[in-house]
Amino acid sequence: MPMNKRTTLALLAGSLLLASSARAGDESKELRRILTLQNGQTIRVVSKLVDGHWEYKNKRGWQELAPGMVTRAQDESAALAQFNTTAKLAEKTNLGARVELAHQALALGLVQEALAELEAVLAQDPDHAGAVALLQREDLMKVPAIDAGDESAAREALIRFAAPLGAAPREIAIHELEKSADKPALQDALAKDLGSSIVVRRSFAAHALRRIFPGYAAKSMLLHTVYDPSADVRLSCAQGLKASGNEALIVPLVRTVEDSSSSMARANAAEALGVIGNLAAVAPLVARLASPPQATSTGRIPHSHIFVGKQTAYVQDFDVEVAQFQAVADPVVNVALEGMVTDAAVSGVNEMQFQVENATVRNALVKLTGENPGASNKAWVAWWKDNGARWLKKQSGEPATGASKAG
Repeated sequence: MPMNKRTTLALLAGSLLLASSARAGDESKELRRILTLQNGQTIRVVSKLVDGHWEYKNKRGWQELAPGMVTRAQDESAALAQFNTTAKLAEKTNLGARVELAHQALALGLVQEALAELEAVLAQDPDHAGAVALLQREDLMKVPAIDAGDESAAREALIRFAAPLGAAPREIAIHELEKSADKPALQDALAKDLGSSIVVRRSFAAHALRRIFPGYAAKSMLLHTVYDPSADVRLSCAQGLKASGNEALIVPLVRTVEDSSSSMARANAAEALGVIGNLAAVAPLVARLASPPQATSTGRIPHSHIFVGKQTAYVQDFDVEVAQFQAVADPVVNVALEGMVTDAAVSGVNEMQFQVENATVRNALVKLTGENPGASNKAWVAWWKDNGARWLKKQSGEPATGASKAG
């Protein structure tokens, strides 16, 4: 009976794990190993077994570990080779297979490799249930703990640690942050960080609110989704709006697409609608492509004049005044002009903004509909004429937001 790829991955990883742990004869040699400690944490260091206890090398020389503190020791190079062999069987486009590969990496003690796989999964699906669940393992990665004695200071230390990191380690920190006993204080702190001048704190705050308090600070998230200068913050806030499950939150975004005088704001709102995934946004986005804004009401680009040249001062003449016993010559100074005057008009800025906006709207429609009729407004308008009735019928049913309802 043929085995599926996931079964093959698990069996191969199991056999490789046994092989990597079966090199007891080499334990006295100085090798780079993965040591698993009693608390479940792993360290990757140059180590050796001396008189029944493990020692590892750092900048200060050899350091001793207490007897029994190490529960397993593996050759790092062997574990990496085994992981790479297993990774070749995993389909990179299959997110479930990549989560399973992360499981196998953790079984081999390769925490960094596991986090890299989970980071790649979250980049494609920020709310992948398997990846998020695996990142909530208590022994995965050590982060600053929430201390009930001084929760405010502990919370600040945890946020400072996690904010500059990627999505995977942030999930670990957010899981620890969720242990906070003072939830109202945590809510207020995260909402305040949405207005921080530090980009990574804003994006982390939106990420944490999405996980712990979905729907909280929605108004602030809407503003940042459209007007924040950071693409990471805008994306994180849009994901937070999606996680809230509140379908009414797309209304301000749709109005921005329809009515805003700012091309940048319209593009950011369209991008957020693509992230949220509510099918009700399809019709207004197509309408924007059908009637794109113009540079001016008359269609004529404003003109002006530019002078390019130089000026040279010279003495043109003298005004002579004669007084008693003296004569005074007062110089007359003039300026010679050399150069040219040209007619000029600036159109590139507006045209580029409209091109970016239209491309963003089309990308949002691809995400919402799963269709791609072409990279032009005309192609999408034609597609809507053929399929609009079907999409409006879908909209009249349950909108596919892809988000669970907030509790």
